[in-house]
Amino acid sequence: MVLDQVPRVIIIGGGAAGFFGAIACAENTNGDVDIRIFEKSSKFLSKVKISGGGRCNVTHDLVDSLSFLENYPRGERELIGPLTRWSQEDTVWWFREHGVDLKTEEDGRIFPVSDSSQTVIDSLTSAARNGGVITKENFHVNQIIKSDDGGFHIYVNGEEKPIEVDFILIASGGIRSGSSRELLHSVDHKYSYPVPSLFTFEIKDNELNDLSGLSVDHADVEVSSLGIKNSGPLLITHWGLSGPVILKLSALGARLMEKINYQFTIRVNWLGDTWTNDRLRQVIDSRRDDRGSRIVEKKSPLKEMPNRLWKRICRKTGIKNGLKWSELTRDSIIKLINHLISEEFEVTGKSLNKEEFVTCGGVKLEDIDLRTMESKIVKNLFFAGEVMDVDGITGGFNFQSAWTTGRIAGEEIARRCMT
Repeated sequence: MVLDQVPRVIIIGGGAAGFFGAIACAENTNGDVDIRIFEKSSKFLSKVKISGGGRCNVTHDLVDSLSFLENYPRGERELIGPLTRWSQEDTVWWFREHGVDLKTEEDGRIFPVSDSSQTVIDSLTSAARNGGVITKENFHVNQIIKSDDGGFHIYVNGEEKPIEVDFILIASGGIRSGSSRELLHSVDHKYSYPVPSLFTFEIKDNELNDLSGLSVDHADVEVSSLGIKNSGPLLITHWGLSGPVILKLSALGARLMEKINYQFTIRVNWLGDTWTNDRLRQVIDSRRDDRGSRIVEKKSPLKEMPNRLWKRICRKTGIKNGLKWSELTRDSIIKLINHLISEEFEVTGKSLNKEEFVTCGGVKLEDIDLRTMESKIVKNLFFAGEVMDVDGITGGFNFQSAWTTGRIAGEEIARRCMT
């Protein structure tokens, strides 16, 4: 297989970073470059399709660069320059310019107004097509060999005859598969070994698991042994705990949790950090004084606490069915408060958030020129997206790093092609 004798660019990976890199290259070369995306599967932009429950969390509304960067457990310092060159504001501008109306939700996540990831996919594929980008599915790159003329020989699908190209952008996503890591070996690149970065916590507590599907809007969860904590919506599942607050913690503690085999203790404040011991005591005292004849377990006195969860906590505290507020003992009140704002659970393992699976680990950033995304080891080889050792917490940050690094790489490749 031989491409036409014009500058030849291959993007390995048909995801967010790959498409954005290809589009950036096309936008800056006026169609005078042969740009092709090779995707090893039969579907392009598959993670875009399923992210955010099928809505696609394009980016986040945090405009303060330092606050934005704090959401990258790996890459916080290194992304300072790249995010200055292509920020979340640039991403919002680009998608709006390309027909995607966006909205910002209360938690800062930005979605298409259509609430459909297909809107984002259509925009990307249309921009690529209009730029003359050629897309090839079921093209699995097995090996890359640097050629004497400064270009590359790419071997695809086990074929003996290579494709000759001038520039390569590797945007193949996480390197959890052996073949992904072998591809990096073929270009002499070292990597940090991948471990899961977004996962939920398995907890063996039948009374808790029976409340599967129940959520609270704002909870605090702390892993004191690892020195990490976070706040946000919390979801009870049939195997443990999930929701944004858990996914954030899993990203923050990804490597530490893997080292201890996902066995640790968490402390949950079901009501959030605005609820303290003293504030709860006032509510309970008020109930005892004003509604002392009412049954404690029957209804939650706190709007933040769903009734089913309240009843479970009452049972865990030892409050018997039929007990009145006026009959609560001092010891029962202390136990009740502790369970509401400081309940402990033993995490026994992880469950992968399969729809939005992210790994930490990838090409070491010290081997990449982050001004251009070019390899410091192999000239004319570039990287973008999750294949690099960069990952963010849930909320649009992983997509933003994909847009940013893909854009910078594509622009630099275009500049090289035109000089």
